[in-house]
Amino acid sequence: MRAEKLALALDNDGVQLVADGSDMVTVVATLVDARGTPKTLNNEVVQFSIEGEGRIIGGAEIGANPKALVGGTAPVMVQSTTTAGPIKLHARVLSKGVWTPADGELSFTSVPSPTPAVFNPKELAALDQRAPTAAPTKGSRQRDENALKEVEKQQTDFGHGINDGK
Repeated sequence: MRAEKLALALDNDGVQLVADGSDMVTVVATLVDARGTPKTLNNEVVQFSIEGEGRIIGGAEIGANPKALVGGTAPVMVQSTTTAGPIKLHARVLSKGVWTPADGELSFTSVPSPTPAVFNPKELAALDQRAPTAAPTKGSRQRDENALKEVEKQQTDFGHGINDGK
C-alpha cells in the first residue's frame, strides 16, 4: 500500500507538558498507509508549524524543521511557553503531487507549572519580541579593544602576559 497520511504522536510517556517556558516534549510524525502501518522506506521531507502556547525548537539551519523522514519518522521538539493552554502542531509533506500524503495534525494542552515563576512575565515577553542584535559600532569595538589591552597589561604586570620568556 502507498503512503496515505502523516500521523502525529506525543512521545512523552504520559507526562504532561508544563507551561514554565522551558519544558519540552517530542512529537513524532510517522508516514503511514491507509491501515496505519508505517511506511519506513520513505525519505519525504516534513514541514512543521505550530499554533498556541508552544514553539518549535530549531529550524532549517540545524535540519530540525523541515525534517527529512528517517525510517518513516521525523521527530520535532516542542517547547512550552509560560502560559498554559492548547497547542496545535501541523505537519505536511513538502513535495506535492497526485499521491501526496495527507497532512497530519495533533492537538494537546500544556498544564500550569506547580511552582511559581521566578521572573517577570513582562520582561520575558519583551525578550521574546526584541529585535536581532545590531552589529557592533565603532565605539563599542574601541571599548572592547581597550578592555582587552587593560587585561593584557594586568596579566603582563602579574607575570603571565604576552612577554613571558622575553
